Formats: sequence, C-alpha cells, structure tokens
Amino acid sequence: MPKLQYKHEKGALHIGGGRIFFPKTPLEVTEEEKDDLLSRFPDELEEVGEEKTNKRNRKNPKEEEKVDADAGTTEKS
Repeated sequence: MPKLQYKHEKGALHIGGGRIFFPKTPLEVTEEEKDDLLSRFPDELEEVGEEKTNKRNRKNPKEEEKVDADAGTTEKS
C-alpha cells in the first residue's frame, strides 16, 4: 500500500475527514487516494517508500549515544 507524507520540515496538512499529514510520518493510502491527493496537493505531499522513511527516522550512527551501564553515564561517540 502506498505511503504519503508532508514534504515540509514543520507544520501539517489537514485534508478533512480527520486525516492530517505530518512531516516524517507517512500514512498509508489506497492507490486511488494517492493519485487524488498527489494531484490536489503536489507541493505539500510526497510518496515515500520504506527505504526513505527508515533513513529519515534513523539517527546518524556517528552521533549515537553510548550508555555506560556501570557508571550510569552517557557519552557521544
């Protein structure tokens, strides 16, 4: 099933019927809805796949925090 999300970094798009698109939060839609929504809101919505979604939501591995369980401290790598 296709997924759409809001293109911009901030804000949201309310399309009615209780449906709101947020940045980096894909919503599953039907093929019919996808075609309709992308034609009505080409500057606000984009289709995303699993690969793009996961990349946006993952932390940068260089910035991951390491927790020292014994000391209870956190350090950035």
